[in-house]
Amino acid sequence: MADLVHIRNLSVGYGGRTVLRIDDLRVDEGQVVGIIGGNGAGKSTFVKCLLGDAPYKGTVDRSFSMRDVGVLMQDNKYSGLMRVGELASIVARRPVKDVRLASWLSEFELEGLLNRRISALSGGERQRMTLAMVLWLNPSVVFLDEMTTGLDYENRLKLLRTVQRRTAGKTVFDVTHYFEELEGWADRILVFRDGIPLFWGSVAELERLNPHYSVIQTEQQTQAERRHRCFVDKTGSRFLVADDGSEEAAIDRELTAERVAHSVKRRNIYSSYVLLTGTEQKQ
Repeated sequence: MADLVHIRNLSVGYGGRTVLRIDDLRVDEGQVVGIIGGNGAGKSTFVKCLLGDAPYKGTVDRSFSMRDVGVLMQDNKYSGLMRVGELASIVARRPVKDVRLASWLSEFELEGLLNRRISALSGGERQRMTLAMVLWLNPSVVFLDEMTTGLDYENRLKLLRTVQRRTAGKTVFDVTHYFEELEGWADRILVFRDGIPLFWGSVAELERLNPHYSVIQTEQQTQAERRHRCFVDKTGSRFLVADDGSEEAAIDRELTAERVAHSVKRRNIYSSYVLLTGTEQKQ
């Protein structure tokens, strides 16, 4: 595949502080890139650099033009007096009764909101509306920043399936805190911490960094940590590591005996991220 983006010696600074630094990174055309990391890790700054919306030093070679780009940010601005149907008609350049446009709006569950003022929409409704408008224009490169914010679990999944279907074959940059969005979809994962790429590679490569069968999450220190590996994230949550099903069952029994609330998470992007970014506790 051809490089869509090639970044070299990139740095971004604000107030004398470096907030993003990337030595060398290439993104291939047609890849779905999941961008994850804590708040302030550099995710949004990275996207702004790709879009040319942030000052930076270094080189960002792009093989696309801004005409090829569709963007969903967390703070898309609209006139509050405009109605959903009016916006759809302006963007699509056809009346909302047009068969193709009506079908498209229905796919994003907007048909019942056409007469609603944009200012009266919930956060999730605004996200669905913006996504529908962005993808209607059929961009070849799509940037998504927390696209399912404001939606409950069921509606997140429904919208995600629609987006996956409508972006098939396109290059997608998806900034998200919902790691399950990326399962089975992302070709590459980019993990930021403190403005630096901590990991860049496939999901399989991320999982191989810290091999495990599952992690068992608790919110308090336990005696089980004396017998099993344990990682702690920035929020203080604790994750006991099971290398196989037998160890998972043993940890479950020990925590149950201690009467400690816990949840089991089988190996996935989130569990691999926790082991990559968490602090391992000494036994």
